[in-house]
Amino acid sequence: MKLITEIDHQKAIVSNQNGTRLIEANGALIDMLSFQDLVTITQVLTDDHQKWAQTRLGLVPLADLIVVPKITVSRPLIDQTIIISQLGGIRGVRAAGDLGARYAFKQTVAIQAVVTATDATYFETASGDLIKQAACHEVGRPMQFTPRPYTATHLQVVTPTGAPVLNAAEQVADRLAAGQVLPITDEVIDNLGQHFLQIDNVQYVAKTNTVLLSNDQPVPISDYLLLGAENIDQLFCGMPNGCEPAALLMGLHWKGEAQNLDYGAFLEQLPIAADYNPYHGFGGDPADDVSGRFEAIFPEPLTKWANRYGRARDVSGADIDQLKDMLTEKNPIVTYVTVGFETPVSEAYTFGRALSNNHAVLLDGRCGDLLHVSDPIDGPYWLPVTTFAKAYNARHWAVELL
Repeated sequence: MKLITEIDHQKAIVSNQNGTRLIEANGALIDMLSFQDLVTITQVLTDDHQKWAQTRLGLVPLADLIVVPKITVSRPLIDQTIIISQLGGIRGVRAAGDLGARYAFKQTVAIQAVVTATDATYFETASGDLIKQAACHEVGRPMQFTPRPYTATHLQVVTPTGAPVLNAAEQVADRLAAGQVLPITDEVIDNLGQHFLQIDNVQYVAKTNTVLLSNDQPVPISDYLLLGAENIDQLFCGMPNGCEPAALLMGLHWKGEAQNLDYGAFLEQLPIAADYNPYHGFGGDPADDVSGRFEAIFPEPLTKWANRYGRARDVSGADIDQLKDMLTEKNPIVTYVTVGFETPVSEAYTFGRALSNNHAVLLDGRCGDLLHVSDPIDGPYWLPVTTFAKAYNARHWAVELL
């Protein structure tokens, strides 16, 4: 193993609820450590696959440990909050050597101090938990925005109450009226995986409130209904093939189901087809492209999976008017479309023909001739029914969450 760093007898706690391994340098198992066991680290090493903590008794996977901070300086803060920006969330730790609470991704937390320790900088919560600064965004500080490809020239506000204009710290700086049309200068994603349209150098509008236009001509807005499901960005989460699970989990969460599962935990329960046939289960790996496999899960097995957590039905064959009726009943729908709502491209596979640009989104709103989707690649937004139909009508595949 290769030495990464020497550590001066740093205490750490086993944070894996299933416990962890204690091994020799040759990989032989010495013992199993239990959840919340305390160890002392003297070195961090790597075997090119993962990092290991050297303890007095043997090696422990570093990912299964939380370091107990040795505090050097604590500076009080007043009325400050953070948002957890680490995918999968993070567990707090106490300076006394105890594990703290579990904090979810995007959770807002009040803090009372910023703490410098020998290993890192932490925020201290009102309950005394310490959370690594690197796993958080401090509310009021500028967000990090990453540009994304876009082709539209203008946005139109669809939300009847208008849309807030945000500054670089995502604080409200102005407000746009319903129906207002403005040119856009960029499309961006922040360090929480949220999608925005840039209308000025430091002004942003949440994409979910808008429809993108190719000119400055507004579209009619009427009969507005938005369920407002969350958005899970599969690419932000490192899952290039995870669209159907993301769309399904967004719908389940909106229905109040699978609340204890985040996207990562949900994917661990993904039913993989033994023959990699997407008509039988997921056809590959949501995190990786494998030659000869079709990384997707089609409506029938998706519906069976959904029914483990709530109630769902395969409504494949439904036309768009029927989908709108389902929305009226407050039922979001996983719909099979194409990436970017491009023209469907059919190709031959071992299990038959399928769309090589297959994609799934959660349909969760309607407004006149517009539909609202929560797209696991492009975020939440409104789009014309005609654009949706071009992709959806190639198969008419859909799963309604009841």
